[in-house]
Amino acid sequence: MSAEEKAMMEVDRVGRQHAQLKEFEGSYDAASKTYTYAGDLPDRLAPDKNLHIRQTILVDSAKQHTVSWFETRGDGKEAKTMQIVYSPK
Repeated sequence: MSAEEKAMMEVDRVGRQHAQLKEFEGSYDAASKTYTYAGDLPDRLAPDKNLHIRQTILVDSAKQHTVSWFETRGDGKEAKTMQIVYSPK
């Protein structure tokens, strides 16, 4: 993987009772214009376990991108838990 294809991302997770900062490592796929990051966070629903996270950022155009968040919990199945489309007004 070349230096251009490798990417790092800091994930801020802020809630009413806590805040945490983690670094996820990932890559950029120029063909699909998608950044993909993965990492583990403590599971707030099961504090003794980690939650595997995968986040994708699709560059739809110069003025829009779509962020999707996937979680893998104890059952081992990945589920999309959030999707946000960013574009200027």
